[in-house]
Amino acid sequence: MPKRIELRIGEVVSVSGIGVTLAYTKGKVAAIVASEFDDEGTADSSTSLLTAASMWRRRFDMKPQSGKDSGNSGSV
Repeated sequence: MPKRIELRIGEVVSVSGIGVTLAYTKGKVAAIVASEFDDEGTADSSTSLLTAASMWRRRFDMKPQSGKDSGNSGSV
């Protein structure tokens, strides 16, 4: 059974060795930000992860949420 993870804005947790933080929540929609690894296998630091989450939060606040994932999807 999957483990339940409680996450708040400003906290970084490790999921299978990858840093994850909460970027935004509104209604029943949540967005998380995950660390990336560079060519040497080094993950982003917690500070840079929180900075990325802050930038995403500002972007989400500027757009009205429609409930659709328009960022990664499009018609074929």
